[in-house]
Amino acid sequence: MTFGETIRTLRRRADYTQENLAELLGISPQAVSRWECGTAMPDLSLLPRLANLFGVSTDLLLGVDLDSRDKRIEEIRTKARNTATDGYRPEAIRILREGLRNYPNAHALMTALADTLLLEGEAEESLTLARWVIDHEPDMKLKTDAISTAACALDMMGEHERAEELVRTIPELGSDDLLIHLLKGTSRVRELRHKALIDGMASFACLYLLTSAEEDDGRPALSPDERREVLERLLRLYALFFPDGDYGFYAQFPAQIHRELAKLDAVAGKPEEALTHLRACVRFGELFASCDPEAERTSLLFRGEADGGYVKTGPDYDYRQEIREWLADPLFDGLRGRIPLETE
Repeated sequence: MTFGETIRTLRRRADYTQENLAELLGISPQAVSRWECGTAMPDLSLLPRLANLFGVSTDLLLGVDLDSRDKRIEEIRTKARNTATDGYRPEAIRILREGLRNYPNAHALMTALADTLLLEGEAEESLTLARWVIDHEPDMKLKTDAISTAACALDMMGEHERAEELVRTIPELGSDDLLIHLLKGTSRVRELRHKALIDGMASFACLYLLTSAEEDDGRPALSPDERREVLERLLRLYALFFPDGDYGFYAQFPAQIHRELAKLDAVAGKPEEALTHLRACVRFGELFASCDPEAERTSLLFRGEADGGYVKTGPDYDYRQEIREWLADPLFDGLRGRIPLETE
């Protein structure tokens, strides 16, 4: 591209009008128009400021391929995501920070860094980055990701009303809802399987959260008997979704459900029933810990779907230790020694 074409492309990607850009640079809109038309060039002293505004190098302004820049940014984001998924979030944060030093206005990297910082409990910095993306990114998908991160950061900071208000700005109809109607052939089959799995698991998560939700006055939304019924129904729903035992990443959720049912049985004075659920908790924990996040599913409903998930595959992750922490509940005194849980 010519210099003028590059400036026009970068300006539109940053969602600036010619007037916005001119105001930021302290020049006239006509000057920007002349650059883009190819009838004039900016003063050399403006190049570093232009590069900083667009988050690119001066070399790119003078002719380097924008597609190469976008490809490199995506490589950095993918590397950071894989590193975080493997249990090394601090290293993923370092990778993203270094990427932003090279591409200081890359919104894709900002969004990824905001999300990773949030997972590390750094809510304030996460919110600052997400807010910048929300205010400056024209792409709705990336903006929506930033809104989600910002809302979670606000919630973590105790700003619950602001978080709810922000979430309500996300468009109700997402691109995946349109895709299932627009796609054809194999692409549509894959999208239908993917959406059915993801949306189904999201619904199950809502039902699980309902079992511990409270009304405004602090009363539980469900009685103990109702909690038990919902949890037992959830287990049956999971079994319907994965009849061949192909739980993969989602095996962690039946493990949590069995733990909650064990608590209910322990409170009700039913130690043998509680023990049955605790053993099932361990069994599903083993399935979760040993699953391959890259493996494609073979079940009827989700054949070929490799949903992955944020599986804790880092060397420091020990699912047995996680279960031991669950079992530390005094309700399970007297039952721990009867559960097949290796100590090494």
